[in-house]
Amino acid sequence: MFGRKPIFKEEAVLAGIRAGGTQRRKAEALLYDRYGYLISKGKTKHFLNQEQATDAYADAVIAVVDHIARGSFRTENKISTLLHQIFFNKCVDVLRKKSNKDNWSWMPENMALPDKANNVLKTLIEREEVEVLVAFMEKLGKSCKEILWNSIYHGYSAKEIAENMGFSNAASVMSQKSTCLKKLKSLIARKKVD
Repeated sequence: MFGRKPIFKEEAVLAGIRAGGTQRRKAEALLYDRYGYLISKGKTKHFLNQEQATDAYADAVIAVVDHIARGSFRTENKISTLLHQIFFNKCVDVLRKKSNKDNWSWMPENMALPDKANNVLKTLIEREEVEVLVAFMEKLGKSCKEILWNSIYHGYSAKEIAENMGFSNAASVMSQKSTCLKKLKSLIARKKVD
């Protein structure tokens, strides 16, 4: 059985990283290989080149490994959820740096988000306010931020989010998402008044 990839088991990766040494290096390699598809997502969703997407992904994996090694990773969460969030943030960091250089030419004019409820996010992006959006998302709280990132950025269905975050069903996720979007709109409205 030449070329067979090792099976990715989250518990084994967590234990390997925490063990250190050779086990940690093997676990890191498994983690890096398992979610390597994010590099192409970074290229298509964030319009990064290969080097930028690869660097952002490597930085995200390093951050996840650091969370696990320090003991700040909660085992009721999934590694993939944390990695997706950190990778998104790393891509946004690249875009921030890039925006200072080329004046937002990376943003396509016809960029579309999945549903009408997300228009507030699209408006912020169209107005070149990605940094503002990230700041607002940080103020929403962990649960709201995770639901919106998973839904809007990653395109996960309500059912997938329910399974990953421990909600009882997809309807609960949709209700929470609606509440989170209302909070986000309220934060944006208050900023406009200030």
